[in-house]
Amino acid sequence: MTSDERLALLGGAPVIEQPLPHEVWPPPADQTELSELAGQRNTDISIKGNSGPIGRLEADFLAFLDNRARFAVTFNSGTSALLAAYFALGVREGVDVVGPALTYHAALSPVFALRGDVVLADIDPATRGLDPAALQAAITEHTKIVTVVHQWGHPCDMDAILRIAERHGLRVLEDCSHAHGSHYKGRPVGTFGDAAVFSLQANKAIYAGEGGILVTSDPGVHDRATLLGHYRDRSRDSVLDEGLRAHWVTGYGLKLRMSPFNAIVARHALAAFPARKEARHRCLRYFGEQLRDVPYLE
Repeated sequence: MTSDERLALLGGAPVIEQPLPHEVWPPPADQTELSELAGQRNTDISIKGNSGPIGRLEADFLAFLDNRARFAVTFNSGTSALLAAYFALGVREGVDVVGPALTYHAALSPVFALRGDVVLADIDPATRGLDPAALQAAITEHTKIVTVVHQWGHPCDMDAILRIAERHGLRVLEDCSHAHGSHYKGRPVGTFGDAAVFSLQANKAIYAGEGGILVTSDPGVHDRATLLGHYRDRSRDSVLDEGLRAHWVTGYGLKLRMSPFNAIVARHALAAFPARKEARHRCLRYFGEQLRDVPYLE
């Protein structure tokens, strides 16, 4: 065997020169990102409100969703964003939230911090998301909210779920933590319900290190979610409801805002996402083609 025929592991020439998109995650920062982080360190290490990189991230994320949501609010984690979403949607003692039995616990565990109850419903084996029939069976007089999780990027059957929610007067929360860039019938996930949350934790396709972002088109959800985690943070006028604006100084007691450094990392990850998505899709298409004729795989 010549050196050219050896495996790269044994000293042969590698067939693939560049690292694959999933080999190193999160990918290392380029010089532009590092320079921006260094510049922020010497400018302002704790921006208040939605100015600077935080405001730019929120605007960029709305554009990423084709501007089908009106508001975006950043948080220090996806779990914090979920807590704010549940609070804003009205979870309290005596309120039931129906969610899928297959999910990461943090999609539903913030409900308990607000003294609500979680009712688990089965999933649809085709979408791996909440089964509309199981949702219908789980609804009681205490049910006020349904949480859908677009598991592993596979959108739930939103048409059926929204019909059930409308029939019963339920609010809909989309957990899109595993579904950055996913679409349902040509429309970005996260733009169907009353609110949606995207985690930006380091393992996610768009990452901040730690972070989360809540999106909504409902001004009331925006105001209550903002006040939960951003006391004296954003401008007083950013709270749209004049009655709620009275709580601006104290908010509802929690500080859950994102660091500007995380926002810079997230903006660069967001900008690089289309190319990384296509690279991963090339890998998946290759495996799909190679495995198509294997009889015992579906």
